[in-house]
Amino acid sequence: MKQNEEYIIPVGGLSLGEHKINYLVDGAFFNAFESSVIANCAVNLGITILKESSMLVIDFSQSGNLTLACDRCSYDMNVSVSGENRLIVKYGDEDLQEEDDVVIVKDTKGRLDLSQYVYEYIHLQIPQKNVHKEGGCNTTVLDRLDKLNGTIKDSSAIDPRWEALKNINQNIQQK
Repeated sequence: MKQNEEYIIPVGGLSLGEHKINYLVDGAFFNAFESSVIANCAVNLGITILKESSMLVIDFSQSGNLTLACDRCSYDMNVSVSGENRLIVKYGDEDLQEEDDVVIVKDTKGRLDLSQYVYEYIHLQIPQKNVHKEGGCNTTVLDRLDKLNGTIKDSSAIDPRWEALKNINQNIQQK
């Protein structure tokens, strides 16, 4: 992962109180990460930092559009996302992550890199299933998949195993 300098916050120089930062996260941000499924995006990210004497409370609010590969046809599709997350940064003797949303950093540290959290929080907004709306998938790909799966067959040819079952009700009634 390349370092995104604009997401490094100089928390040592912030005064106590609330601070707001706005970003437009685009595809260049996700290109810095090796395993991102996001091809391109335009996400408005608002970060509110509440600095207190013993900790930071950082609220992330993101909304926008992502370009992802369709799970069915693999062609690009747009997905709208929005969400909010909170990160609590406490000061301690060593750097460690206490819980998913609580991090402990050394008190002497003057900078905090938020790029990994931005990456994760936007990825958490991706739906589990990404499929074009009905009729939106590439029909050439779908036809090829149907052919490879064997679902397109001659409708006049009936599998002999099923032919025997066609008359099952008549056979039962005769007995």
